[in-house]
Amino acid sequence: MEEVEIGMKIKQSKEECEKILLANGFEEFFKTVTRDIYFAKPSVDLTQMSEYEIKSSCVRIRNFEGVQNLKLLSEDCQGQIKVSSLTELSDWIQKLKAAGFVEVIDTRKTDWIYRKGTEWHQLQDIKHVGLLDYCYDESIFGLSEDEQFDILKQKLINLGFELEHEEGVDKLRTLIHKEYKFSKNQNGKYEYQKGTNIQA
Repeated sequence: MEEVEIGMKIKQSKEECEKILLANGFEEFFKTVTRDIYFAKPSVDLTQMSEYEIKSSCVRIRNFEGVQNLKLLSEDCQGQIKVSSLTELSDWIQKLKAAGFVEVIDTRKTDWIYRKGTEWHQLQDIKHVGLLDYCYDESIFGLSEDEQFDILKQKLINLGFELEHEEGVDKLRTLIHKEYKFSKNQNGKYEYQKGTNIQA
């Protein structure tokens, strides 16, 4: 079943977007600040990959608390782990480097998430990318990618968001190329999200 999530660059401020969502019946789900560091093998040409392929080709360290997509390091590893200390995290980084991985992206963002029924909005203010609204609606999963994209884009316009581009921004491709890269679907699961367990 096709699942589309669009990440549209918004002209308004994060605070203005929040006012729009709250005024339209959306409820705040949670707010957080996130730092993601991505590691990949130097032989992997990320510049020729889609957003999904980049995610599948990188190990991600999130907020100095977890290491994700470790199957790329070793089949014996769980998909993701939570670390209990900076020392443990440092050990994992050394393991990655010893296995030939290099840091390819270091990004910081704020995540403000809102929900109304089956519709979700995630306002991400991403360093070197800008403010994106990641939007999806579970009730339209299964329609074609183009149909879902058009419906979601129209929802944003109807809410009053001013869009900077006609398509969604692929944040990882944008950060790698240092110029905006676009597509109609920013959804893409990491390998560890496909049924592997979180190791405590």
